[in-house]
Amino acid sequence: MCMPQYSGMDFLRDLTKQKPSQLRKVVVVSVLKFSPTQIKELLKMGIHSVEEKPTNLQKLEVIKKNMWLR
Repeated sequence: MCMPQYSGMDFLRDLTKQKPSQLRKVVVVSVLKFSPTQIKELLKMGIHSVEEKPTNLQKLEVIKKNMWLR
């Protein structure tokens, strides 16, 4: 969620304003450790899920498959 001069949270806020229906396609994959409260807030925004690094390709494939079932 960290990018030079534009954070991941900035991106999510902008997406919420411009194309809120697209949030359900967002999977946050981050090395940052999110608190349960932060994860709850991200999910409340409408994103699909939050994954912490390291993760594996199989897990991401399951998430991708589940996304299309929603």
